[in-house]
Amino acid sequence: EFGFARTMSTAGATNVLVVKASRGGGGNTFWDKVAFDANHTTGHMWGHLRDTVDAALTAAQNAGYQVQVRGLLYLQGESNGSTEASLADQRLSSLAANLQEHINTNFSNAASDMKTIIGEIAASSSNASRVTTTNLQRSLADQRADISFVQTHDLPLKSDALHFGRDAKLAIGQRFA
Repeated sequence: EFGFARTMSTAGATNVLVVKASRGGGGNTFWDKVAFDANHTTGHMWGHLRDTVDAALTAAQNAGYQVQVRGLLYLQGESNGSTEASLADQRLSSLAANLQEHINTNFSNAASDMKTIIGEIAASSSNASRVTTTNLQRSLADQRADISFVQTHDLPLKSDALHFGRDAKLAIGQRFA
């Protein structure tokens, strides 16, 4: 978020609000609205994302700002199992559509022009699930004008060979911008 915000500011976009909703551990089921609707603990990240976005947009409106959501920046962790990996494109497409619909319903079409930017997961070629996740997310972006894919495989990982370090995270944010 820092690399993104700094790059946007340098480019002259100074009226930008970055809303961050993240947690570690778990695959893309956690972000699935259908899973959340069936069991709030199974899809808890959908609820967390929805509530975080609602709180931020409400606060911005209460402060007198007219909000327009331009994008969803999505960098998935590497925790997909094989079943979740095989649904990576569908789940991400649904997440973006559900978020856009929720915002448009609750904030006067504020996300009507929302785009989605996908960051390639860390260690994207280190096992079959990560390869599948990456390939499906990239394919989704190739098929849709409202979705872009940002490569990250050239960025260094921390000593655990699984997570991005500080400098890589800043670079990812710059690439998102």
